[in-house]
Amino acid sequence: MSDTIFLNQSAIGRLRLVMFGLVVVSVFSACDGTPEGRVPVHPVSGEVQFQGKPLVGAVVTFHPEDEAKYGKDVPRPTGRTNQDGKFELTTYGLADGAPVGSYLVAISTAPQPRTETGLFAKKSPLAVDILKGRYREPQKSGLKAEVKEGSNQVESFVVK
Repeated sequence: MSDTIFLNQSAIGRLRLVMFGLVVVSVFSACDGTPEGRVPVHPVSGEVQFQGKPLVGAVVTFHPEDEAKYGKDVPRPTGRTNQDGKFELTTYGLADGAPVGSYLVAISTAPQPRTETGLFAKKSPLAVDILKGRYREPQKSGLKAEVKEGSNQVESFVVK
């Protein structure tokens, strides 16, 4: 009877080993680097300064110079500056970066309007962009960046 139990435990162990191997193989074959339909991205960080100080809460958006090559699914990596004026770009997931390429950059400081509704809703504050829209349109901002393979630290954007 103990031989039967030993054989069953041995068979279970082998089955677990085979199942583990199948899981590992399927994970590695499914993770060839980039999910289907997504362009590979590379980490991008940077900084925005306004009047010699870090610009806090600004939205930084990278617009590909050659948007036509992406078809209808143009990735526009975006980041928001922290207390130090620093940002990390996000395309698909938090701070994952941006695809390789040349970009026109847009920066805005306008707060998002509130979406509260109903009897007790507060009125939204007026959206004020301290940059006065000068950098909101990427074709007119005069700001550019280049993303290469690997980790990228773009030059500081100094805005007026």
